[in-house]
This record gives sequence, C-alpha cells and structure tokens, in this order.
Amino acid sequence: MICELCEGVSQGFVEGGRLVWLTQGIQLTQVADDATDEERRCYQLLLGSGLVWKVDHLDEYGQPWLALQWSAEHWETLRPAPGSFRWVDTGAAYPVLQLNAAAPAS
Repeated sequence: MICELCEGVSQGFVEGGRLVWLTQGIQLTQVADDATDEERRCYQLLLGSGLVWKVDHLDEYGQPWLALQWSAEHWETLRPAPGSFRWVDTGAAYPVLQLNAAAPAS
C-alpha cells in the first residue's frame, strides 16, 4: 500500500496518462502463436527465465507492456498476448504509467 502523499506528488510528473500502482507482475506461460520473430525472441528470453516481470506501462486499453533492455542502445517493448501470461502477486506496490485513451477524431 502506498501513502497518499506519495501518490499525490507522483501525479504531477505524468503527462499523457496517469500513474497507477500495481501489486502484480507478469510471468509468461507460453509464446503467442502469432508472435513475430522479434517478439518470439523476447518471449523466449522472458519465458525461459521463469521470473516474474514488472509491468513497464499499461496502454490506453489497459493492456500490460513489458520492456526489455538488451544494451545501452537497444531496447524493445512487448505486449504479451492474452493467454500467454499470468499475473503474480509481487507483495509490494510499484508505479506504472497508464496511458490515456486517444481523443476521438472530429
């Protein structure tokens, strides 16, 4: 559980979304059937580790994204496909950016 002061202060640093606090991480359970070669590489690394990964951000639809940093110059993000992961309790809350839904075109 986070304190109200921490939550209130952190909201001022977020543009294009809002800060939410998660107490769960993601553990991949399988490679998505429709994964591209690049996505398959990410899945295999994350799945092979057996670890629980913190969510990098939630998109405008509430879907979780993970970030993989291969080196100082190379990083990728992966949106695990539904059914390819499970949520696991981390025991401690951590901040995650929840992106705002795009405004409808007029």
